[in-house]
Amino acid sequence: MKQQLKVLEKYIVEGKIHYLVFCHGADSHEWDDLGYLLTTDEWINCSEIVYSFVLNLQKKLKRQIPLSISLFGGYRDDDYDSVLSLHTADLVQCLNLLCGQKINYIPIVKEK
Repeated sequence: MKQQLKVLEKYIVEGKIHYLVFCHGADSHEWDDLGYLLTTDEWINCSEIVYSFVLNLQKKLKRQIPLSISLFGGYRDDDYDSVLSLHTADLVQCLNLLCGQKINYIPIVKEK
C-alpha cells in the first residue's frame, strides 16, 4: 500500500490529480458475511493510513486536498450495528486526523 501511496503523491504533486476519493467498505472486515480479510484494528488502521497520508501531503504542499469519503459495504445479517460501528470509527479517524478533533470512540464489533 505504501508504494501505491508514493505513486499517488507523485501525481498529486505534479498536478495530475486534483482531488481524492476514499472508498472504504466494511465488507472487508473479518466478521462480515462477504469479508474475512481484516481484523477490526487492521480495518481502522487502514483509515488512519489514508487520512494521515492526506494530512501529511497537505502540510507538505501547504494547501488543502479535496477529499470525498465513501463508506460502503458491510453485510451482517446478524448485527448491522457492527457495520455502523466500523463506519463510525472511520469517520472519527477522519475528524481526529484531518479536522483536529479529539473524539474518543471505541468501535463495538460483535464476533460472528
